[in-house]
Amino acid sequence: MPGFEAAGAVLGTIPLLISALEHYQHGMQALKKWRRYETVIQCLIRNINIERARLQNVCEKVLDGLVLSAQIDAMVKNPNGDLWTNEEIQEKIRARLWTSWTVFQQTLRDIQVAITYLSERVGDGSDVRRLNTSLVGNELSSSLRKGLASLLNKELKRVEFLLRQSTYEDLLSTVKDGISSLESLASMNIELEPKRRVRSRVRLLNILRSLSSSVYRAVCYSLTCACKHHISMRVSDYKTDITPDHDDEYVFQKLQLHLALSTSTPRAQFEESTFIANDTRWKELLIRSSLPPQMPVQICNSLPGTTKPITSRTKQKQVKFLPLFSSSTTATMVQTETSLANMSLEAIDVALAKPNTQPAIDLCDELKKSDYFGIISDKSHTNTRSYSVSPFTLSAGNWKMVSLKDSLESPNVQVSYKQRLQLSVLITRSVLQFYKTPWLPEIPSNRDIFFVQSESGSSFDYDRPFLMARSDQSEAKLKTIDNPTIRNPTLLAIGVLLIELLQGKPIESLQAPEEKELGNDSLSLYTTASRLLRGVYREASSNYGTAVSRCIDGKIQGKHLNLENENDLHDIYCGVVALLEEDLNNS
Repeated sequence: MPGFEAAGAVLGTIPLLISALEHYQHGMQALKKWRRYETVIQCLIRNINIERARLQNVCEKVLDGLVLSAQIDAMVKNPNGDLWTNEEIQEKIRARLWTSWTVFQQTLRDIQVAITYLSERVGDGSDVRRLNTSLVGNELSSSLRKGLASLLNKELKRVEFLLRQSTYEDLLSTVKDGISSLESLASMNIELEPKRRVRSRVRLLNILRSLSSSVYRAVCYSLTCACKHHISMRVSDYKTDITPDHDDEYVFQKLQLHLALSTSTPRAQFEESTFIANDTRWKELLIRSSLPPQMPVQICNSLPGTTKPITSRTKQKQVKFLPLFSSSTTATMVQTETSLANMSLEAIDVALAKPNTQPAIDLCDELKKSDYFGIISDKSHTNTRSYSVSPFTLSAGNWKMVSLKDSLESPNVQVSYKQRLQLSVLITRSVLQFYKTPWLPEIPSNRDIFFVQSESGSSFDYDRPFLMARSDQSEAKLKTIDNPTIRNPTLLAIGVLLIELLQGKPIESLQAPEEKELGNDSLSLYTTASRLLRGVYREASSNYGTAVSRCIDGKIQGKHLNLENENDLHDIYCGVVALLEEDLNNS
């Protein structure tokens, strides 16, 4: 079934139809008895032009905010251009229209059929131009008269069709009612889009949390050596929203994660305090979910827009994992690179019937090769989930991982306000996404977030944050005390990180002497953050200040929230992350 390009086809056909009608309007002036029907054709032209303008308005409304203004203008100017079939634009439109995409698509198709049929009945007007030229001001020979007789009969039938309004009223009604439906669908879906986007991203956070935990287990299972490795996973933004038509398994198959793994270091030579800051030996990997061999796969039309037969579905498949296991392999950092840009129109409905019997690679040995490929498996799952490993190079040469704390303490480091906003969004999302996973402590700090630094130490890549996960999470946990004001230490930690990003200094350097005397506990940080809150409102936007306030002592901090509960996660996303995203979008 055609997609959004059907609207372009209609917008491209209507001018040709109007042109043909105008030729009839002028061409039939030689036939005096038809002149009294001129107003009928004028009315038809006017009505079609009105519907064309309405459809163009619908298209611009649907596209607004999804593509550049110049692209919208180009699509309007060239209805048959390539932008109308651009897959990325199509995906954004499907996400915006949510579950209404199917009916929106079918309505476009009905309008296209009606306009095409009307255009075919009218013709292109070339014959009437010939007829008019021959009849006006010319003495016709008998042979020419005979030749024109057939042409005249043909055109008279077309004119008769045009002058009998009852013959095309149904076609015009289909177009008019269809565009009215499109207007309503577009308006309602755009109005609901912000709330839907939040629900979509909260759901994606939960899926990524499961995926990142499973990938960690798979990497640990594949490291059978006696070395000490550190694992990093890049935290990156994601632009594509998932809709209810995308089941969890489909999203798993489309996600990819960018990892960096430190090469082997003998345990005897390992010193935790210096290894990460000094190690410049990293291998980058691209991890994708891999379907087990001999797995029955059914391609079904769970997304609108497919041309494959629709198969029934009983229950939506979901992927769940067992609790995390303990491993002697040290995992130090993690990142999440999510790419949904290549989503196809089909969802994959997978029945996990057999565990993967394909042998997994020894990742440590594989990384010693120039080209490393293979399969790693999360064997803790009842039905083994496997992942493909391939090389991925984003950073040329040698580079180091430096913590946020160290970068804030570095002299002459310039970070723009927009970069601070980008980091605030990514870090806040990451705390929610990696909560109770191997990659981040429940109470994160500036020591758990890392950036790539060139080996020379001359620059930091603030566009590529990484998360640090320690083998012993208790070492990274902040001492908490029983204080009714601090019901959610994780939210307090988010507020502290936001203050540090804004001030460009670690929280320790912002504490007053009496606050330091309280020790390294949540009460000490709460006291400092509360004192600095007024300055946050002065230096940043009201949205940023409100987000920090809600984490420290606002209504969200005052609730007993569970970050593993989807409803609570939704409240935090709306109350904190969404405000930061709004600031970033407006910056």
